[in-house]
Amino acid sequence: MGETLRRDDDAKCELHVRIGRATRTVPLVELPDEYLAWSFGRRIEDLRVWREGGMPPLAGPHCAAVASFGAREPGGVCTINNAVKGIGWLPRAEHVEEMIAELEHTHGDALPEKLHRLEAWYRRGRELFDRRRQCSLELFTHSGRETQTYRNMMCDPRVSLVFLDMAHSFELHCIAQVLGPNDRRLSAHEQQVVRYVNAVHDYIHGSDGRRKLAVIYHVVAVYDNSPGSGRGRRLAP
Repeated sequence: MGETLRRDDDAKCELHVRIGRATRTVPLVELPDEYLAWSFGRRIEDLRVWREGGMPPLAGPHCAAVASFGAREPGGVCTINNAVKGIGWLPRAEHVEEMIAELEHTHGDALPEKLHRLEAWYRRGRELFDRRRQCSLELFTHSGRETQTYRNMMCDPRVSLVFLDMAHSFELHCIAQVLGPNDRRLSAHEQQVVRYVNAVHDYIHGSDGRRKLAVIYHVVAVYDNSPGSGRGRRLAP
């Protein structure tokens, strides 16, 4: 089984990862300036369009195709899976508690006010968010039902995230860490991550009353797959 083992200090830039029977030390990389400028810039623009009555696009930094492998679906042939996931930024450890409190305190605000608040966060993105990690939820995995993505990540935590835009495409190679909301082994910071990822999702999309599995994507390599200047150019490390 693949398993991600975090260091005690969130600021550490490497992981101990168990894949099969072997344990490896994997260095993390910072998301490069090209990715930050695109991700924060597009998010700010998309929120502005949404506030003004338009619809947020499916392309861009919110949605990524997440490729995973390792576990064969019962009765299936392939161990490879690809699923589009909503991807977000994870706050730095020193900011996560205050950002959770702000989400919970303003949960009942009107949608335009919420969108404006998120826009303000993205304008401070380099200060507030962790450059080595992205995050998501496993929305459809719960007791009695496991998605193929979940089975694959539990078998082998190596995943690839691909973001597609009209002019840009970025690929992040990551180590996925799945955090169960009822897992008593979680550290204090990991519990905060579960709270934050659920809270920021529910802030816009609403809640069904169920705390969902959170996923941290620890970034180990970044590629620019844009059709013009990129074409698979490695940006980090």
